[in-house]
Amino acid sequence: MKHDVSSLVLSVRNVHEALPLALAILNRQGVQRQSRNGPVLAAPFPVVTTYERPCERVIFWSARDANPFLHLCESLWILAGRGDVAPLLRYAKNFANYSDDGVKFHAPYGYRWRRQFGDQLAKIAKRLAADPDDRRCVLQTWSASLDLDMESKDIPCNVMLTFQRGADGELNVVVFQRSADIIWGTYGANAVQMSMLQEYVAAWIGCPVGTLTQVSVNWHAYVDVFEKMAALADEVEPVIYSVPRQVENPYVSETANPPRVRMLPLIGPIGALDVEIDRVLTQADTGFQYDAATARLSPFMAVAYGVLRAHEAWRTLAAPERFDRALAILSELSADVDWVVAAREWIGRRQAVWEAKQLAGAGA
Repeated sequence: MKHDVSSLVLSVRNVHEALPLALAILNRQGVQRQSRNGPVLAAPFPVVTTYERPCERVIFWSARDANPFLHLCESLWILAGRGDVAPLLRYAKNFANYSDDGVKFHAPYGYRWRRQFGDQLAKIAKRLAADPDDRRCVLQTWSASLDLDMESKDIPCNVMLTFQRGADGELNVVVFQRSADIIWGTYGANAVQMSMLQEYVAAWIGCPVGTLTQVSVNWHAYVDVFEKMAALADEVEPVIYSVPRQVENPYVSETANPPRVRMLPLIGPIGALDVEIDRVLTQADTGFQYDAATARLSPFMAVAYGVLRAHEAWRTLAAPERFDRALAILSELSADVDWVVAAREWIGRRQAVWEAKQLAGAGA
């Protein structure tokens, strides 16, 4: 089948808007291909996605059931330049499947950005602060010597990023993806990771956040996962006279006045941010055994601390206490912050399943 386009460009407000659009496109134009993890439905062309507001990074579609605890912790873990497996296993056991030795990853993004190839972020921030027109700020993940002919479970999908400042001084980032799983990666974890990185570097430079663009080759979804989520495509399929349906977006005041959720900026002196990130990750690593003074954390990091602490309660306690304790911790945080809303809804979906099973057992 010959396709009449060689590429596709999606211009969206945020990732919550992008996912159902992407599913609808694959539903109409995807072709079945094979991969090492099973059949995929793939676009027959590269796809470019540009986010107008990349910091609106949380997905609220219940059908997607995105794990906000994993996305938040992994992004902080990346910014800290870490590459150890253990911290991520608290949020998703299948991370062990992507490590060659069960202890560390072969190509963790943050470790390569901040340690293995030197602190590339520091150099990029220094150059762009000194010269807003600098065009040489390329952040390298891929290594020909380490990756091109390597047998590993962890070969980087996001291979390179460029950082350039726009006409108004804002920081624009372009991410190049050699392989793009739209559900788990591109419009899931990657949208969070890359926008957090962009906001972090912008804070380092002291400039506004601009657009985030993903240039994706082999833009695909695994068939079994796609089939479970294909109904989301109906949210944006055209209705009569090809008028698109309105997509409910929790961040947009036009559909909810005031908006249902709001975001907190990741701002502050970079040294202080690094200390706060380390403090929160250390607390998570130790099971929140020590009472961190959240009043000493910036607003974003205080929320991160509380959200991850709620997950620790959910992970380590038995039902029904696990639900009650996690939700109680979340209730101590600002109720309308995006990460808090997503965490509360994620816990709530699991509580509803547990309660339904209890009722079914009682009626048996």
